[in-house]
Amino acid sequence: MPDLMRVRRDCWKLYNFVKMAWPHVPALAHVEFITGWHIAYICEHLEAISKGVFLELGLENRLQINVPPGMMKSLLVSVFWPAWEWTMWPETQYIVTSYRDEFCKRDTIRMRDLVLSPWYQMLPRAASAQKGQTKRAARLKRGKPKEPPRTHIR
Repeated sequence: MPDLMRVRRDCWKLYNFVKMAWPHVPALAHVEFITGWHIAYICEHLEAISKGVFLELGLENRLQINVPPGMMKSLLVSVFWPAWEWTMWPETQYIVTSYRDEFCKRDTIRMRDLVLSPWYQMLPRAASAQKGQTKRAARLKRGKPKEPPRTHIR
């Protein structure tokens, strides 16, 4: 299977997306991605939240992450997860906050750099996401929103 096809197939899982997207964030390109059990575990739970697994079970769709500083909490939740969700649900909107303004700025710049990267743009769903955003923008200009967007507060 060609490399492009493998990338497209593997990016359906958040954990695989994180591993593949890592070098395409300029701030991280010089840093080696070192995985750990906690990263796979957090990715699995974030994926379940995205897909509504907890809601289907009658549970709250929340996750509290308690790991020491420097264990990728912010990167996973504020950079990679939203970028991964946009490949499937381009209408999703995010409100990101932190106790320090610098963290919000840092992570939104990292996410912007990732979604503008050629690697991200070649993902087939990312291309459809751009079309979806364009169609949504046109509907909003006409004053006829089709459906409310998905919104996550982080």
